[in-house]
Amino acid sequence: MLRYREAGDGPPLLLLHGSGPGVTGWRNFSGNVPVFAEHFRTIVLELPGFGVSDPAGDLHPVASAQTAVQDFVDGLGLERLSLIGNSMGGFIATAFALEHPEQVEKLVTVGGAGVSSSPRDRARASSGYPRLSRTPRASG
Repeated sequence: MLRYREAGDGPPLLLLHGSGPGVTGWRNFSGNVPVFAEHFRTIVLELPGFGVSDPAGDLHPVASAQTAVQDFVDGLGLERLSLIGNSMGGFIATAFALEHPEQVEKLVTVGGAGVSSSPRDRARASSGYPRLSRTPRASG
């Protein structure tokens, strides 16, 4: 089961937290929620295995989060939304946007990891992460 907090009215804005010891969506974004809630239906999701959400099981945290975000968005009936992802949440938000561009109004990533220019370092850093193999197309 995933837990989340919600505040405000308006177009939906989903906030996806990063990873690390003790991290939660609320710890990442609690100071931002009142400002966002003035203009958006602001939703702070606790990804699987973080905060008070149920564990991810045997899946890699990123893989379980990607599936969980889609299920969560569908469960809330959100046809179109904006996403803000911090660190790991930025990776998950980007993957969601690539997979479901028709649902994404805006995408903001914060504090993402850099990419080394060394092919060996890139391969090592990306091991265990699903590949983002498609290039998004501009809408309009």
